[in-house]
Amino acid sequence: MIFSKITKIAGGNIKIKMSDDDSNGQDLPAVRSLNCDTASFVHFVSRTHRKVDILWIDYEGKHVKYATLKNKGEVMEMRTYVTHPWVFQDADTGDQLVTLGGGEVFFPKEPLDDDEDRPDRVLVGIPGELCSPNVLQETIGEQGGIQMGILPL
Repeated sequence: MIFSKITKIAGGNIKIKMSDDDSNGQDLPAVRSLNCDTASFVHFVSRTHRKVDILWIDYEGKHVKYATLKNKGEVMEMRTYVTHPWVFQDADTGDQLVTLGGGEVFFPKEPLDDDEDRPDRVLVGIPGELCSPNVLQETIGEQGGIQMGILPL
């Protein structure tokens, strides 16, 4: 696939003009779902007292609300795909929330052969708050370790 034009638009979003026949010359966002080839299993976990909207970024780059976590510690189980990005926002204010490690966009990882049904825990919260010593200590105590911002069960 060849990109013929990359444009930054209002709100900091990036659009890409595709030059292959599949796109019909339309502008597509840089961050969007691509395919359903490789499944992944995740648990999104709220680590904030704010209500957390969980949003999938679809094939056209549009945000699709899947759920709202209303309480700290609430979990949403999701079978998704490794090329499907997810974002999180405060349900009341629309403020961007992040995953442990500060990621604003989460891409599920490809499961290992022997780990296919073992979900990754994805902690979601307020930027800066997830890396506080209290949250890290609590998380390490619960999980026994941290791996790249995603905690094993």
